[in-house]
Amino acid sequence: MPPKGNVGHVKPQSTHDQSHRKAEALLNAAERGSIPHLERLQLEWPADTSLAQRAMTILLGNLKAEAHHIPRLESQAPDKELQRSLDIALASLAGLNGALGPLDSGPEMQAKQIVATFHPYLEYYLAWLRFTLVKSHLAMPPQPISPGLQAATRLGTLMEVGMHMTEDPEILERIVDLSLLIFTADSQPVAIFTQEQYDTLVAPKLNPLGLCLRPNTPTREALYNKLSSWNTRSLKRLFEVFHREFLECSAGIPKNTPGVNCTTLSSYVFFTLSLSSRLPRFCKIMMKSGFPTLAMKAALDVRLAPARNLPRGPMSLEISTVLFNRQILLVDYSRRLVTQVLKAGILEIIVDDLLAPRDKGEVFDEWKFDEYVGHPLGALLCASYDRHIANALNTAIMSLSPTTTRDIALNDSARRIWGPFLHDFQLHQAALRQLSDDRIPICDSLLHHAVTKAGALQDTPKECSTCRTTVYCSIDCQREDWDALHRYECTRRRVELIAAKTSYWIARHIHNSNDRRHPRRKVENATNSIPFQGRSAERGSISHLRRLEKEWPTDTSLAERALTILLQNFKAEVHHLQRLQTQVPDTELQRVLDLMLASLAGLDGAFKFLDHAPETQANQVAIAFHPYLREFFAWFRFFMVNPRLAIPDEPMMTGSQAATRMAVLLKAGVYMTDNPEILDHILDMSLFIFMDTTPWRWQKDKTLPQAQYDKIVAPKFEPLGMCLHYTSTREALFRKLNSSTTEALKRLCDTFSRECSESSAGLPKDSPELDCTTFSSYVYTALTFCSQVPRFFKIMLKTRFPVLALQGALSVRHAKDSRIPMGSISLEIATSMFNTEILLIDNSRRLIVQLLEAGILEVVIGDLLYPRDEEEDGELFEEWRFQGDMNPLKALLYACYDRRIATALNTAIMSVSSSTKRDISMNGTAREIWGAFVRDFQFYQDALCRFPNDRIPLCDSLMHHSTTKPHELGDAPKECAMCQTTVYCSTKCQGEDWNSLHREECTRNRVDLTAN
Repeated sequence: MPPKGNVGHVKPQSTHDQSHRKAEALLNAAERGSIPHLERLQLEWPADTSLAQRAMTILLGNLKAEAHHIPRLESQAPDKELQRSLDIALASLAGLNGALGPLDSGPEMQAKQIVATFHPYLEYYLAWLRFTLVKSHLAMPPQPISPGLQAATRLGTLMEVGMHMTEDPEILERIVDLSLLIFTADSQPVAIFTQEQYDTLVAPKLNPLGLCLRPNTPTREALYNKLSSWNTRSLKRLFEVFHREFLECSAGIPKNTPGVNCTTLSSYVFFTLSLSSRLPRFCKIMMKSGFPTLAMKAALDVRLAPARNLPRGPMSLEISTVLFNRQILLVDYSRRLVTQVLKAGILEIIVDDLLAPRDKGEVFDEWKFDEYVGHPLGALLCASYDRHIANALNTAIMSLSPTTTRDIALNDSARRIWGPFLHDFQLHQAALRQLSDDRIPICDSLLHHAVTKAGALQDTPKECSTCRTTVYCSIDCQREDWDALHRYECTRRRVELIAAKTSYWIARHIHNSNDRRHPRRKVENATNSIPFQGRSAERGSISHLRRLEKEWPTDTSLAERALTILLQNFKAEVHHLQRLQTQVPDTELQRVLDLMLASLAGLDGAFKFLDHAPETQANQVAIAFHPYLREFFAWFRFFMVNPRLAIPDEPMMTGSQAATRMAVLLKAGVYMTDNPEILDHILDMSLFIFMDTTPWRWQKDKTLPQAQYDKIVAPKFEPLGMCLHYTSTREALFRKLNSSTTEALKRLCDTFSRECSESSAGLPKDSPELDCTTFSSYVYTALTFCSQVPRFFKIMLKTRFPVLALQGALSVRHAKDSRIPMGSISLEIATSMFNTEILLIDNSRRLIVQLLEAGILEVVIGDLLYPRDEEEDGELFEEWRFQGDMNPLKALLYACYDRRIATALNTAIMSVSSSTKRDISMNGTAREIWGAFVRDFQFYQDALCRFPNDRIPLCDSLMHHSTTKPHELGDAPKECAMCQTTVYCSTKCQGEDWNSLHREECTRNRVDLTAN
């Protein structure tokens, strides 16, 4: 018998090691396809990160491997093989529930890892989730929890951590399809009597669809696009589900209970109205079913429950603000909605909110109306141009109890709002009664006198039955106006009336009816027709907007009115830009496009007027653009990016047309402002026009001829050039470029390089009569940017723009330039790139090397040999901007302290042809200057050659004699690698001089040497 003690005793394993080995054994069995072990992962998910990653790969791999069996499982009864695949897939889905648990409660990093693992298999996971819904009898036996609820929980958990934030359209479509299927599954209504049961068993099915509708998510637009493609029957089935679920949800909520949770009820209303705002057919179905009335009554039943999405107020207020706001009123069929909610009692909730006590905030701050309407009472007043709405509003006002009326009278803030509302509504009522009672020939037809005969006048005016905003004296006038104009403005005019603060049309009808002395206003000449044309343009007539291009009013007040109408169109429709950029235009969007193009054409009349207008009047017109500049430029950008929509026949002209319009605005003085935001819009647009690549996307040939280039491409540079000319925009432009990213500056540099190449490529070579103004402007502007934006200069050097510019100039060297009286384009480019101002910039050494490689010495010699008469004013090298007796040859000589410059200069001198040398030797002045230059350069070369070879103790250190011993001298002098202007006898002296002096003078000393 062994003795007691530690002999033969085995140390027990830790709990962590045991769980790790147990988890590994479980995964090994699951990897072999054991269905019980796959299902056990639902409850025994490994805590270790690597094991959890392995478990997910196993389960998702199973779903991928068995996904090809789904079509057979949906079409036939499963045999033995299919049943085995189905069991593995269902066990894997059950096991994955263990992975979804940490997503809700685990760390954010762990959730991101799980999402990253899911992405490659997401297609197959969604396919199996859909299968469990479609074939629920195969997926699971009858359970108290429906398959739709399980699928909603799984999909909702993944979407909460961002699984749907992807740009893959197929994945987005699958997520949207599955969310809709989950919400509409279990079509048989379930008898639910309590709120707790409904929130537990049914409400979660809405969660995935609600996540799809969240703002700023890719699934939101994917869902709208999907539902837009559905037929009316499918949309009706979807609404019936919303309607049924809303009834079941509201049935289980106790009425008028203060603490009840009505979040689900509010969500159904919000999602239904969100879909209605983007889907007109869905909105029509909702209106026909009376859903607004149903929702309003439910809101009144829970008026004591607290709101969930508002900082204060009851749930009835939250539902009312969803049902009645500006976005909903802009939808077609909104008249029926307003009538329904008025009959259901929304005025009662508005009055309750008006009388509610407030510690902070303003009255009606929860209602989503803009500054034009102001509040819900103002919106109801604006909508009361419709007789149905007016009658419903009148009934609602009369139905208010005496207690409520007395409370309003005792509340000062409520009385100040309610009193003007009642007064204005009574005026509306009187106007509507006058329109229906008086027998007067009011007519909105522009051709009233040409169409109507005396016997054709009716007893009462005829109004448009759709929008109810136009009135005609006879059926003939109504038909004529419908064909000519009203067909295109009918539904849109109603929207404008709701957005307006007062009803312009009712006021005009009252004015016309009172002016009985002249019931028929005749149009006698073109001058008198301008107000009618302005009125038609204001109503959105495409043809009348276009006519403003050729018939711009000369009267100042009418011109201001026309300009305001056109610019307001750009501002009113700018919210459509996002949809136009992401989808093919439907009927509504095509109408918006036509309106914008017509407004743009009409503005051309203003631009033509600005070209010939006096300076003061032009400045007034340009300043009128300021409030609309952002939206106006936004449409400019859109048509430049989509030129086929603007000019289908000649898309290449879009950029040049935008540049021409921009240049007219700049000449008129649109830049004359201290507002930095306006200047920023101007500079952004000028840069965008210049960097537009439309001509290169649409051209068929490699190179545009000079005439075509000057017509299509060259005008795009004009706005940017003008911004450089004016002081305010010039300084703002330099600030903007200095704050831009390196990538943006690189794109700008690439644009300059491309335009220089294209403008010079289309020029016939060596023709003295060539016009190279555009080419030289590109180079001059780029160099101006280099002098003010150091990073831009560095990028220009990296892309070898100086070489490109100088070589392009040399290819047309005989072309004359307007800036230099007696010189060529090559001389102008060379003088722009090689002068004192440029040489004082950092990295100018690389510039000199590139210029020497491109042939600047050839230009200098050409200028040296240029024949000059004694009678001509000026001296040699006077075009080169150097001071004193400095000239380009001396500047090159002084810069050759740098070995790379010296090497490039030596190569350039050796490349001078024999004929050129002979011409220099035959010219006395040239021979004297050139000989001294070559002789001095030879001395430089000899000195530079001695530095690395001679063993002489040259040293620029001031402490050389006190610090250096003879045995510490190096084999060769050490020079500063940065400026290459100081020499030391040893590393020790170089380090001492750097710390004591040279650190401060290093970069500056090189510049001083170059400048002096």
